[in-house]
This record gives sequence, C-alpha cells and structure tokens, in this order.
Amino acid sequence: MVVAHIGLSYKCNMRCRHCYVDKKKDRLSLKDYFNLIDHLCANGLFMLYYTYGEPLMSDNLWEIIRYVNDRNIFQVLMTNGYALDINKARRLKEDGISSVCISIDSPYPKNHDANRGIKGGFAAAVKAIQNCRECMLNVGISSTVTESNAKELVGIVDIAKENDVGFVSFLRERRDGDIVPLTEDSNDAYISFFIDSLCSKSNAINIKFHDPSLIAVLNILYDKRKISDVEYEKYHGMNSCHAKGTISIESNGDIHYCNLNPCPQGNVLNKDISMILSERFAKNEDIICRSAISK
Repeated sequence: MVVAHIGLSYKCNMRCRHCYVDKKKDRLSLKDYFNLIDHLCANGLFMLYYTYGEPLMSDNLWEIIRYVNDRNIFQVLMTNGYALDINKARRLKEDGISSVCISIDSPYPKNHDANRGIKGGFAAAVKAIQNCRECMLNVGISSTVTESNAKELVGIVDIAKENDVGFVSFLRERRDGDIVPLTEDSNDAYISFFIDSLCSKSNAINIKFHDPSLIAVLNILYDKRKISDVEYEKYHGMNSCHAKGTISIESNGDIHYCNLNPCPQGNVLNKDISMILSERFAKNEDIICRSAISK
C-alpha cells in the first residue's frame, strides 16, 4: 500500500516564510506523470497528494486528476486557496478530487498575509473554503506550526468551526529535514493545545497532528490514563514516521521516501519507481525523520 506526494510544478504565487521546498526546474512531462502513476498503481497506490508548489498553477493538473480518478485513487489537493474560485472548486469536484486542504497560518489576516508574502491571502483562503463547501467538496485546513503562530492554534480551529470545516491538520515547521525548535513559551502553548485537543470530549472538528516530538507527550498521557488505547494508537500512528508507506516525487523527478526529507533516493527520469520502492522495503529498517524525537 502506497501514499504518494507529487509535485506538478515548483510554481507558486506566494513566498511563505516556512516553505521548505528547494525550488528547481520542472522536468516531468504529462506522459512522465502518466507513467509514474501507472507504476505507483502497480505498487498499491491508494492515496495521492498534490503538493510542493501551488498545484493550481500547473497546466497538467486537470488531465492528471482525471487520469488518476479513472484508477479509483483517493486524491488530495494541497493549496493556498488564492486561485480556488467557485468554478475551479466545481471542476475539482467533477474531475475527481476527493479532498482539499487549504492553508491558513493564523486566525489574524495581517499575520497570515505577512507570512504568505501576499496581500489578501487570508481572505482568499477563507473564500476558497466556502467555495469548496458550496460544491460539496470535503475540505480541511492545513497549518504549519511555527514560532509565529504556536499560540494561535485555537483560533485556527475556531475558523474551521465557523466555516463548517471537517478537519484541521497541524504540521511542525521543518528545515533540511529537522523540526524547527520553538521557544519555551511557544512550545508550552503548543503542547497545551495538543493535550487539550486529545483530552477534550467536545471537539466537533477532527484535529490532526504530524510531529514525532509529540510521541513523548502522548506516552505520558497514556501512562496517566488520560487517553484510551484507541486514542493512543490513533495519535501514535499519526505522529510516527510514515516513510515506509509513502513516496514523494518532485516536479523535477527527484524521489524521496518522505516529502519532509531533503535527500533524494533517485530520479524517475533515470530510475524506475518500482525499484526505489523495493529497495526501501528490502532494507527492513526503521526510517525516522531527523527530528526532535531524540532532542
């Protein structure tokens, strides 16, 4: 079973301060993407994320969505929402996108726009959420946890509630494969938010996290019987390294075990994706992020 993250282009209309993508030259043709998808399907692909640059700026997006949809693959579009008008939302629904994740960095428009490097980014993101809701698209909010917003996460969840969003996904900021540390005050606020999210029985929103440093906190909560076996397994799996079940391909063809790891394992233009997958499984070892697990 394989989850894939693919970049359709390095093009982006924003300049996010937390962006970890090392932008290079787009090299994959539409035919290359079709061949790649065929290889992934042959190796058990069941979920595909469009990420790296802004997918809505790619000329190949719509044909690829339809090609993947014909193979019954769950498709997730990661977008800043700036170009996601009602017509595009309707087309995404019709062509086969299963879920849309729209980035919101702060509940305060000025803070969001400053982080994104573009005026009106916050308003566009909220409008994009509303457009997706109107077109009956499953939509969620994705947010990168940084020093500048670690104390604002409750407000981001409130935006989700106000707009009837089904889930919010929080990912820690990365640099060169490492989790970027928070100051003590910001980290305390972040950990408190994580604990409250797990222990609250009134959350109408599905709050997700991907941060291996949270496993230590999770273990403490479990030992104190603050969470159930089911909750422990759910959040342990959520925050563990997913590299054994994922593959990431940039729009220049570089292949990674994880889109957060900067070290490519080859390039699809000169190495078969099936070989990359078999090499990974043959190693039979734990692959973890160079992260705060041991820090």
